[in-house]
Amino acid sequence: MHILVRALVLVIVLADATSGRAQPSPPATNATCYVVSYDHGGLVLWGYDHFLEHFRDLNSWLDRHPKLRMGLDNEAWMYDWLGDNQPAVLGEMRQALVKYEGRLAIGSCNYGQPLAAWLTEESNIRQIGFGLETVRERLGCDVSVYSWSEHAGFPQLPQILAGFGFRGVLMRTHYLMYGYCPGYDLPVAWWQAPDGSRVVCVPTYAHEERQVPSHRAQPPGPFGLTTEDDWILTRYPSGAAPQSLDAFRARFAHIQPLVASRIDDSGLKLEALVSELDLRSEYEWMTLDGLFAKLPAPKSTIAPSAEEFGTRMPWGYRGNELFDLSRRAETAVLTAERLLARTTAEGRGLVTGEKEKGVSPEQLRAGEQTLRQAWKDLLVGQHHDIQIVGRSGPMGREHLLASLDESRSVIRTLITAHTTRQFAEAMGEFTGFNPLPWPRTEGTAELPDGTLIEGPVATPALGFASFNSSTSPPVTQSGLRFATDHYEACFSTNGGLAWLTRLEGRRVLRPDTVSGRLAGVIDGLACEGSGKVTVRRGPAGFHAEDTGKVGPLTYSVRWFFPQHSRRIECRIAVRFNGERIGAPTTQRNDSRSCFLHEEKLRLRLFPAVDAAGAFGIRDVPFGVSKTARPYVEGIHWTALADGHGGLALANRGTMGSVRESDGAFSVPLAFTTDYIWGAEILCSQREWTVAL
Repeated sequence: MHILVRALVLVIVLADATSGRAQPSPPATNATCYVVSYDHGGLVLWGYDHFLEHFRDLNSWLDRHPKLRMGLDNEAWMYDWLGDNQPAVLGEMRQALVKYEGRLAIGSCNYGQPLAAWLTEESNIRQIGFGLETVRERLGCDVSVYSWSEHAGFPQLPQILAGFGFRGVLMRTHYLMYGYCPGYDLPVAWWQAPDGSRVVCVPTYAHEERQVPSHRAQPPGPFGLTTEDDWILTRYPSGAAPQSLDAFRARFAHIQPLVASRIDDSGLKLEALVSELDLRSEYEWMTLDGLFAKLPAPKSTIAPSAEEFGTRMPWGYRGNELFDLSRRAETAVLTAERLLARTTAEGRGLVTGEKEKGVSPEQLRAGEQTLRQAWKDLLVGQHHDIQIVGRSGPMGREHLLASLDESRSVIRTLITAHTTRQFAEAMGEFTGFNPLPWPRTEGTAELPDGTLIEGPVATPALGFASFNSSTSPPVTQSGLRFATDHYEACFSTNGGLAWLTRLEGRRVLRPDTVSGRLAGVIDGLACEGSGKVTVRRGPAGFHAEDTGKVGPLTYSVRWFFPQHSRRIECRIAVRFNGERIGAPTTQRNDSRSCFLHEEKLRLRLFPAVDAAGAFGIRDVPFGVSKTARPYVEGIHWTALADGHGGLALANRGTMGSVRESDGAFSVPLAFTTDYIWGAEILCSQREWTVAL
């Protein structure tokens, strides 16, 4: 019954504002180049000892180099952890900020440093809100310029930053493997959101973004997976750096003022560069706050679309487990908040007495504190190094499961109190709460433990309903063909959907090929699933179970076609035993095969659309975007359409969809090939939920 409430944002079509790219300033070889350098690190991935070593090392650099200014880019959660576990070190940080005032800065803008393009709206807001609050409470300072190391850009970000009161944003992704920003030949600009909100930004320069990798190839060029200035500031002077700051400054001499920036791993910088710049008047170290105090007023406006922000993710890593847990935890905490709000508004905290068990004011306050902690655990679990780096997986699982437990404890308390008051005389087997502002009638309801209760279940807007599970067991039918109020469907005898049409006649899936089968490259061989299907009719609709094997893997795909709903539910379970799944590779630290989604274990569907005119549609933070890319990646749903109809895939943690060359629209579920941050081999059963 837990459904995430989506924010609605008015999208205004803007005129092309990128003309500023064609208006460079005249060259200025003697102009000052500002140098911004922040140490990226924290407890997640790096650990406490690593942070402390590099923090104290940076202090010694500041002592030896009076011109030096640098900053710290840790996840803000670390400051909470230090306050609770190492308060003396937190005090040491506060003292350093006073000692090196104006020279040592805090750049922590998020509580858990997520890849923001893959967060829901509310999580994006809470990441920033809790991040700023934690820095203020634990370190006694404010962060006024937004920045990030790994990709956190999307079109509506200026609207959010303006709401939080940021004075500016460094619009650069420094490590590019998982996303990048568009480039502009501008020193400073207004970055405008679709609603017209805007914030001052220093953009990535045009052609720096050319180094970013495609989905299917290794990154070209000498700068690997970073922008040019980041690579120089992390590796110069050494044999790993192909050029110096002088070369960077000469190349972008037409931009005034010029900014070279690094927000990268705390261990990636050389004191020899600092010593060199001690003697160079044409370079000036800056904190972000000091930089934006010196910038001229913007003369140009940029308004990049969602398509201009490149993104790519290793969908299927760990079988998408942590993305799935993140979605469950988001749904639970948002449901609990709405339930708490309704309970408080109705005055249930004032109910006392033996006959009617209400919720006391103390319980309501405890619930608020529990949900604060649920949010914080969730935000840590969304950290980019938890989602994409294998050895951080256990930490992510711990925080996300804790968030789920915390939210569900509040839900149980409040629903129990409501049930006692409202349904004391005629209480059903279950009580459901609808967190959405409109009434719903569902064919099934999902309990917190994942159990499906067959309905129909009707709940009013932001309201409760008492209901019983079905007492009539589904009846097995002899044929594989059936019809609901919306569809006619027929399963293939050896697994998969032979065809699916709307009752008015339009095809949903192509009839010339079988949809709904699993496929993938397993142990180096291309495999397709084959099984046996059983169809049963229940009180609320039709159940079909497809069981079989795809290569050496045993699978079960369970379909549910509600009698009265267009949504078709699909639950997939696969048993793994250490197989190698995905594009074969001989590279131990491969950074390419994890992005070849067509090779992974995936659910393949063949929408009945005009292939030549079809386009992808994806759900992005605070908006919807049309895309021509082969990988259609969206937070809650993706779709393939041709202007007349199409197919939408709603998901929980499988957020990437693939347009394959044979017309399939597939969902990557798992890969276990070598990966640059460590292969994750699956040796258990993994489950996914998708809806059509």
